[in-house]
Order: sequence, then structure tokens, then C-alpha cells
Amino acid sequence: MSERAASLVSVAMAFPHASATQQDLASIALQASAELRDRDDVIRRLYEGTKVSTRGVCVLDADGSQRFFPPAGEVQRSTRERIAAWALHASEMGVRAGADALKRGGVAPHHITHVITASCTGFTSPGIDQALIEQLGIPPIVQRVHVGFMGCHAMINALRVARAIAISEPDSVILVVAAEVCSVHFQHEHLSTDRIIANALFADGAGACVVAGSAAKARLSFRPLAAIAGTAATIIPGTRDAMSWTMGDHGFVMSLSKDVPAIIEREVRGWLGACLDSQGLALADIRSWCVHPGGPRVLESVQRALGLPADALEDSHAVLREHGNMSSPTVLAILERRLARDAHAWPCVMLAFGPGLTAEAAVMRAE
Repeated sequence: MSERAASLVSVAMAFPHASATQQDLASIALQASAELRDRDDVIRRLYEGTKVSTRGVCVLDADGSQRFFPPAGEVQRSTRERIAAWALHASEMGVRAGADALKRGGVAPHHITHVITASCTGFTSPGIDQALIEQLGIPPIVQRVHVGFMGCHAMINALRVARAIAISEPDSVILVVAAEVCSVHFQHEHLSTDRIIANALFADGAGACVVAGSAAKARLSFRPLAAIAGTAATIIPGTRDAMSWTMGDHGFVMSLSKDVPAIIEREVRGWLGACLDSQGLALADIRSWCVHPGGPRVLESVQRALGLPADALEDSHAVLREHGNMSSPTVLAILERRLARDAHAWPCVMLAFGPGLTAEAAVMRAE
């Protein structure tokens, strides 16, 4: 391993305190939107088609009911109100995930030299990074980076930044936290099929990891999980309108073309093959896959395109089923699940897609 390297020290997740079944969430949606009246069967089929069984939802009360969104016909929550809720819940989950990542890695808060945060479901300044610093006891001289509004692939962007810092500053110890509260952006009106599916698919959660440079690893006697060997990205030409995430008066709005799975299936193999080749790897060398579950059809498309065995994306399907699509932290949930089954799951590829249409990958290797 190179003298200057980036080590993944620990991974941790935090989920909302409340969750609900997909059918209960369909019932909540039917009560909240006047446009869904008399569409009960259609909505329940669309919710079931996501292959999600349960989702963590921050705006739910402990008993599974919700008071955040008004009943159908009343004035909707403004974007300002939704972002205020995001700041509260993203900070709370981010602190829990960050604390667990520090504990699992045997990292003291004063060891942290950099904090990187990622989120696309809200923003404020001071941001959630300051909540992490204050509540976890990280020194105020810590250096900070925020990866904002990039979408489901933002954790890989954050890992790219962490890797660059670790390589250029070998004594660095970096806490990376991605926190999303997708539920605050539930859409009540102008409900095209893609907006209904977005309502049905996205969930809340936070993921954290610690990344260390080679000198810090040696000085602090860390026992890393793996090395972050490299990352890659591509914007697929001609797909700018295939997926977007924009601000509206009543929350952020997702648009999602039905062609996205087909685009991914057509494009991913050639690009990813070149990425792996630069690492001296082939598809057959990869022992585990952490593919972001943008939806069941996306996973099926990736599996077909890469010629993967039937069980290769088992962890991605399981996280989608048990937690829904949490946007940026989801790939960490998949990695955490994989490591619980196999602590030596290397080489591993993390793969995610987002607006643009963009694809991002990270390659993890044994140290």
C-alpha cells in the first residue's frame, strides 16, 4: 500500500426514531393530497411496486401518525418550514451516526481534523456541520467542507474529497456525514406518476464514516476496514432532463424519467469497466457491490448490464426493502450490511446515480 493513502476506518448509520409500513404511508398520502381522492387502488399499487416494505420517516409521531402535513385541502407547508424541519432532524440523525462512527473506529473527537457533510434535502448556515462539531466535542479549529444538493451520489463525492485530503495531508482524520430528510418534501399537487413514485420511494436517514491518512493511522493505531483506492464519475451525455431535483414553493420537487433504468443499463458497463481497468481490476475481480437502490428497476438494470449473479445485489435490495431510498447515505447502509455478513468483502465497488444524469463510483480494496 502507498505511503500516502486513505483508509476507511469505520462506518455507521442512524435512522429516524419512527417508521411505518409502506401501506400505512400510502394511507397517509391519500389523506394528505386532494389529487389522490378516488385513486386508492392505483396509489397502493404504485407504493407496492417500489419493493419498499418499511421506511423511516422523521415527521411521523411515535405512534405512526403524522401532524406535520395538513389534511387535503388545507394550506401546504412552505419550503421554509420544510427546511427548518430538515435542519432539526438532519442534525439529530447526523450526530447519532457521527458518534457511532467515532465509537466504532476508536476515534476520539479531538482526533478529527476535518468534517465533511453532504445533503440534498436542505441547507442552512450555520449548517449541520456545526451541530456535529458542537455536540460531538470536535475542536472548533476543525476544517469543514459541505457537499450540497448533488443527490443520491453525494456520499461518493464526499468520500472523494476525504480521500484527497487524506492523501495530501497524511496526518488527517476526517469525519464524513451524510444526512437526508426526504420526507419533508412530500408533494401534494401536480402529481404526475414520477412524483407519486418519489413520494413512495424516498426515506430519511444518516450515514457516517471516518477516513484517515497513513500517518494518522500509524500514530493512532487505527485498524481500518479498507483502503479507498479510487473514485470515478461521469455525466451521461444527453440526459440532463432525465432526472432533476429542484426547489418549489412547497418543498423540493423530483422529476424522474421512466427511461433512467434503460439509460443506466446502456451506459454503465463501458464506463465502469474503464474505471476498474485504471485500478488494475476487472468486473470478475469485484467481491461485493454496494449499488444505490434508486428503485428496483435501477438495480435490475445494473445487474443485467454488468452480468452479475442473482445474489450480487442482495444487500442493495434488502436496504431498499427495509429502509427505502434515503438518498446520499444509502450506499453506506449497504456497505454496513455487507460488512456485517463478510468483514473481508474486498474489492468492493460503491455505485450511485443522480441528477444530470450522473454516475459515481468508489473502489475499496483490502489494506
